[in-house]
Amino acid sequence: MKWSTVVAVALMMPGLALGEAEQGVPPAPPAPQALPAPGAPRAPRVTRPARPRAAEQAPAAPGVVTRQGNNWVEEVTGSAAAAPRIRIEADVGAIELRGAEQREVAYRVRRRVPASSEEDARRIFAMQPVRAERHGDVLVLTIEPPRGRALPADYQVTVPRGTSLAELETRAGLISARDLDGSVRAETAGGAIDVDNIGGAVHVETIGGAITIGAVKGKVEAETAGGAIKLVSAGGDVRLVSQFGEIEVGRAGGSVRVETAGGGIRIGTAAGDVFAETAGGNITVGEAGKVTVATAAGNIRVDYARALLRAESAAGSIHLGRCAGPVRAETAAGSIQAVIAASRGAWAESLLETALGDISVLVPRDLAMTIRAAVQMAGGQHRISTNLPLTQRGGQGPGPREISAEGAINGGGAFLRLRTVSGNIEIRSQK
Repeated sequence: MKWSTVVAVALMMPGLALGEAEQGVPPAPPAPQALPAPGAPRAPRVTRPARPRAAEQAPAAPGVVTRQGNNWVEEVTGSAAAAPRIRIEADVGAIELRGAEQREVAYRVRRRVPASSEEDARRIFAMQPVRAERHGDVLVLTIEPPRGRALPADYQVTVPRGTSLAELETRAGLISARDLDGSVRAETAGGAIDVDNIGGAVHVETIGGAITIGAVKGKVEAETAGGAIKLVSAGGDVRLVSQFGEIEVGRAGGSVRVETAGGGIRIGTAAGDVFAETAGGNITVGEAGKVTVATAAGNIRVDYARALLRAESAAGSIHLGRCAGPVRAETAAGSIQAVIAASRGAWAESLLETALGDISVLVPRDLAMTIRAAVQMAGGQHRISTNLPLTQRGGQGPGPREISAEGAINGGGAFLRLRTVSGNIEIRSQK
């Protein structure tokens, strides 16, 4: 089997130097550098596209300034006419977006600066006003300093629930979005992402942090270079990628593709096909169409596959609950259990193979197939047991030897091959 190599991304996000604060421009941290392997999650772009001159410009009024420890904190509140889409751009800080039954966009921006006095703090804040600008059908909420990076700022924004698209970007900070009928795109270079109750599609990316997604009616795409991903439900296709972390999917209305370089994978139900791969961890699938799962170190469990099922483990057991189509299951070290539930039209050539472990399979009593089973290095305690009319062969004695069993069931059909180097094989017909 082939295993892809994934290179972890390491990032450093230096804090802002206090010595630059009184000039109004904290120094810019170096841009994140990443060299992902082919197929690995790419770093979020978090780039500011060039925009035409705004049709509307609405600098917010100065906010309330208070002293908190060594920092001066300004809280700016304001509102703007809603647009079909909204874009929130932050340099360093969290973004929290909520949908509500209202017509305007309301926002609260909280930012801080280490200044020597309130007067100096207000001067710095005034150099970097909060702006809500209309560009065509997009309302852009941001802070654009005269040069360099903006001050650290946290955004709390409430938009009309019917907003068609929300684009949220920050170079360092958490992102949260919920209760929106439209779609969400969110990118952060460092921080967790939390999304829930979204009526459209969701596309989220983070270089470092966990991703939690609740109920989404559209398709879902999520990537993180370091953290777990959890999805409760999606109405469309799902694609989740983590360089290191567990992945969990509750329910998907389409196909599911999940990949992680280190961590377990759990998938509940999928209306479409499932592809799941991990470099280290267990894989569990409840119900899906065609299933392809692979782990370099871990156990595999699939409760129900409605079509072709492929399962590979370099070291672990494989348990296949109900296979309505052909099966190919292979493990280098571990037992294999399978229940074949295919109809005559769905059955095709299948293989269950382990280098070290037992194989147990239950087959339909009326399915036409040809069975060929072999223990390649059987000891005195190894057996092939069956209640089917199979012809068994094998040498006698305690030393390693090959034993086999073969026969055509219900007139014969596509092969079911069972092979283990060292272990027992049990083949039973369902009653």
